[in-house]
Amino acid sequence: MGPSGVNLRLAVERIAEHCSAGGRAIRALHVEDAIPDLQPYLDRDGLSLQQRDWDAAFEETLLGIGDSEGREGGGHTFLGMHMPHYRKDKFFPIPTLRHFVRYGPDVIITLIDDVHTCYERIRRRPRTRSNFTLRDILIWRSLSVYAGDFVASALREAGSGRRPSNYMVAVKHPLRMFERLLFEPGALRAYCSFSITGLRADAGRRAAVDRFRARMHERFCVFDPLTIEDRLCQNRLEEITREGGEGAADPSGTITLTGSERWGLGEGFSAVDDRLDGGAGAPSIFPMEIPVREILEVASAKETPQGRDPSVTDNLIRERDFRLIDQSDTVVVYRPNIAGRVSGGVAHEAAYASQVGLKTWYYYWPPEDGPMGGGPFAQLAGAGIPYEDEDALVADLEKRAAGKRGGSAGRPPGDGRDGR
Repeated sequence: MGPSGVNLRLAVERIAEHCSAGGRAIRALHVEDAIPDLQPYLDRDGLSLQQRDWDAAFEETLLGIGDSEGREGGGHTFLGMHMPHYRKDKFFPIPTLRHFVRYGPDVIITLIDDVHTCYERIRRRPRTRSNFTLRDILIWRSLSVYAGDFVASALREAGSGRRPSNYMVAVKHPLRMFERLLFEPGALRAYCSFSITGLRADAGRRAAVDRFRARMHERFCVFDPLTIEDRLCQNRLEEITREGGEGAADPSGTITLTGSERWGLGEGFSAVDDRLDGGAGAPSIFPMEIPVREILEVASAKETPQGRDPSVTDNLIRERDFRLIDQSDTVVVYRPNIAGRVSGGVAHEAAYASQVGLKTWYYYWPPEDGPMGGGPFAQLAGAGIPYEDEDALVADLEKRAAGKRGGSAGRPPGDGRDGR
């Protein structure tokens, strides 16, 4: 599931192809393929007509799944869909529970991508009767995640025998991460926490973070915050304001993103990258021009009677990262003081893991990063498990992963029964 602009079809098909390489029988289907003419459906007036067409398409897709399983004797079905669609300031269709009960998913994944990436992909497509701002896309994403949560919760309560979770995952994660999430319930799910903003201009320390990220991705199912970058527009706006003063960015103008602003993930790292259609040889989405007025809408702090509230972007980043912690077995904090001070984001994530998520979490603080001293992280340090040696940390995480694999309850979708 996911909103427009994430290249959902390509992501589903690449994940299916990668997971099939292990000998699994997997097919990828898309509900929208059963709608004879998608564009009139999307632009039609009247929710009842759109709901009728969607329900008919879902029914046809389910019949196809049943016929295919009858012929092929089982296997795994990845079913892709945009849920919900968004046109003319309305969301549709209503998730029809009976369809999801019949399909019976083992796992639901809501795919997301950088807001500016989704914006530019949609902008370059053929015109429809709707245009989408940055705020529209962020709202659409939030509602897509909500729809996945609703479906997962409803299925757990429906007595269908399936108890799926809905995982929010950025399409820029590696294909191997998706395979672990879908087919290896014993894999340790870890959220990696580290300074991002304070290291953007420091190539040496960025490289150290990247080396640690690579070690983690090789061994575990890692939720990596670098796979989703929603703050590039706000960062660029703040940079222009610092250089030119308040009002330096003309609300009637545009801001250019060249791609160099993003922390690079490396060629071949992501299931879907920042090419226009995600395919090898396809053009990059960069450079792109984004209207300043749209950036201001999501990047400006909000004044309320209760005080100053962070921007839409900052609020969503904070809640997104907390959700990724909720989806994980543990949190691993890498060198909290690597930039000479502990970032607010890292401290908040450690606090959330220990005080709200109630998870065992770990942190690596080598001697070269100096003494901990005071500050918000020092107050939390006793709740986390400290390491001064990176190899020792990774070794203990591997022991924990082995314990989870040995005591994993439930069956993976790939144990011979049909999986969805």
